[in-house]
Formats: sequence, C-alpha cells, structure tokens
Amino acid sequence: MTDSPPVPAATHATTSLAGRMVNVLVAPGETWEAVRTEGYRASNWVVPLLMGMIAGIVFIWGAFSQPGVVDEIMQQQGKAFDKLVAERRMTADQADKAREQMDFMRPTIVAIGRLAGSAGLAVMAVGMQFLIALLVSLIARWGLGTALPYRKCMEITGLAGVIPALGMLVTLFLVVIKGSMTANLGPILLVSNGAVGGPLQAVLSALNLFNLWWCAALSGGTARLVGRSWGAAAAWVFGLYALITAGAAGIAALNS
Repeated sequence: MTDSPPVPAATHATTSLAGRMVNVLVAPGETWEAVRTEGYRASNWVVPLLMGMIAGIVFIWGAFSQPGVVDEIMQQQGKAFDKLVAERRMTADQADKAREQMDFMRPTIVAIGRLAGSAGLAVMAVGMQFLIALLVSLIARWGLGTALPYRKCMEITGLAGVIPALGMLVTLFLVVIKGSMTANLGPILLVSNGAVGGPLQAVLSALNLFNLWWCAALSGGTARLVGRSWGAAAAWVFGLYALITAGAAGIAALNS
C-alpha cells in the first residue's frame, strides 16, 4: 500500500494593498482580518497617509479657488474688526482702512492660505496618524482588556484613513456648490451660510457622515484584532469622539 501524499498546511492568502484599501470602504471585515492574520506592513499606513495628504492639499487649493469661500473668510475677519471696534480697541476709521487693505491684498491672502493650509494640513495628518494610533492602543489595552502592538494600531489607523481621504474630495465638491468652508456631508449642509456659529456649528460639523463612518471603521478594526464585539469597541471610539466634540463646542462657546 502506497503512502498518500502529505497534505500541505493551510496558509492564509495574502491580500494586495489596493484590495485592503478598497475593502475598507466596501468589505471592512476582510481588511481587518487581513491585518490580523498577515504580518506587519508599513505600507498599510504610509500609503493611505500620503493619499490623505494629497486629498487634503487638493481640498485646500480647490476651496481657496472659490470666490465665495474667500469672501466668507474676509467677512469673518471683518466681524473680528467690528468686535475690536465694539471693545474700543480699534476705531471705526481704523477698521475701514484695515478692510480696504484686506481687499487690496486679496490675491496675497489666497496664496498664503493655500501654502500655509497645505503645509499645516500635511503636518497635522502625520501627527494625527500617530496620535490616533496611540488612542486605539489605549482603548484596546485599557478599554477592551487586550494589548495590541503599536504598529498594528498604526495599520488600523492608516487603513481607516482611506475614508476621510475620500471625504475630503466629496467635501470639496460640496464646498464648491455651497461656497462655504463649513459645508460637509452632514446636517450642517442644510443650514444657510453664516446662520449658525459657536458651539452649534461645532456639533453640526462633527456629525459629518464621513467622520462617523471613520469612527465605525476604527471600531471594527480594533474589535477584530482584540477579539471583541464591534459594539464594545464602538462604545469607546464614539464615546471619545463625542467627548472631543463637546470640548470643541465648549471652546467655541468661550470664543463666541
């Protein structure tokens, strides 16, 4: 009797980076399973981070090319001058001259806004990648009871970042239509430009559907890697997001 050939050990099929990024949008469970079973891949966070930075720069340059957006920024600065006049820290004549200077320097203001906005967004994107990964690590360890390697948290954060990168491009489309930097895919879209401000604007802006989708994706990735339910992870992720939103609303209330 001949020996039967040995059965090869089961192996996990590796997935492509493009497939993992697309699946974050359409089949996130497959992406998180790949992150869980495959070895660490720096590309899982480096490439989405670069994509997010490019999307952000496109957003900044596109938004500052809209006359309505620039007008909105000039109007906000004009309101600041009015406040200084009301506080007697500036005379009405000085405020008028300042407005005239702003109108004269409008092209320069647009150029500075594009360059400073692009640089600031790039720096913020890198910082947020590491900060969110740290928060995911803390949620996994102290909230869900399972320590995750920080580099795995970087992968979760990076791949989930595909969602806000897409959101940037959709938001640019809405900004062009509405002519306001406050536009996003959320309830703020239904509010007239300048109709709300302060804490209410902070809350409505935070209800951007892309932000909520991103939180859901972070929850799914964290839950899959620690072996807990999505709801358990989501309670921490959405709770922290609500806390940050409340803090932003509080700061807006103090400044209004």
